[in-house]
Amino acid sequence: MMAPADLFNGQDMAIKKLYDDNDALRRSLSAKDARIAQRVQERKKMTFEGTFNYHGEVTKLWTTTTSRSRARSNMLARLAKKYNVAYPSLASYFNGTDRYSIVEVPPK
Repeated sequence: MMAPADLFNGQDMAIKKLYDDNDALRRSLSAKDARIAQRVQERKKMTFEGTFNYHGEVTKLWTTTTSRSRARSNMLARLAKKYNVAYPSLASYFNGTDRYSIVEVPPK
C-alpha cells in the first residue's frame, strides 16, 4: 500500500519514509500470521478422555485438542470451575499422582 500522493507534497519525506516502513512491517506481519495460521490448521486435533478422582469423587471429561498436555490443562480448568477451587491448587493436587488418567480416544 503506497502513501496517497496528496498526503505528501515533497516537504515531509521523513513522514513518507515512516509510512512506507510501517507498510512493509504490516505486510511482513501479515505473512507471518498466515504461516502461523497454516501451521495451526495442519495440526491434527485429537479427542481425549480424562478420568479424575478428586477427593473420592470420580469425574469423566472429554476434550478435543492438539496434545495431551493441552487436554490436561483444559480438563483441569473445567474441574476448577466445577469445584470452585483455584486452578493452581487443583493442578498441584493432581501433579505427580495416580489420581487421574488421560487417554486418547481413537477416531471412529
